Parts: sequence; structure tokens; C-alpha cells
Amino acid sequence: MPVKKKRIFLIIKIAIIAYCLIGIALFYLQDKLLLHPQPLPADYIFKFDYSFKEYARRWAFKHPTPADLFRTMEDASAID
Repeated sequence: MPVKKKRIFLIIKIAIIAYCLIGIALFYLQDKLLLHPQPLPADYIFKFDYSFKEYARRWAFKHPTPADLFRTMEDASAID
């Protein structure tokens, strides 16, 4: 196999891994990092999509820190 094809396959593999890692990171954020220390009502539905869109809206074209993400998620979801 020529070197050029190997390089193309390597780039494709890296792109697929990066795509999968982003999905895993968002899943982890949604389910693991947004800990709920107090019990939530049985009918409560956490609106991750709304909170994440609010984060994107607030911090568009800026340089947020991880603390800004957590603060925005708490504000948008109304959970401490």
C-alpha cells in the first residue's frame, strides 16, 4: 500500500476517534458530571439540551473556563 493511502487511512481513523470521543464526553457531562446531591422529584426531567444551548449562547466567541460551564449549567437547570 502506498504511503499516501496509509496517511489518508490514519487521518480517517483519527477523525473517527475524535468524533466518538466528543460524543462520549457529552454523554459523560450529561450523566456523570452534573451530580445531583439532593434527591430530585420523580417527575423531574433535567433539560441538558436547554442548559447546553444556554451555555453556547452565553459564551459564543469568548473563552470560557470549566467553572463557567458548571455555573451556566446550574443557572439554566435551576439545580445547585
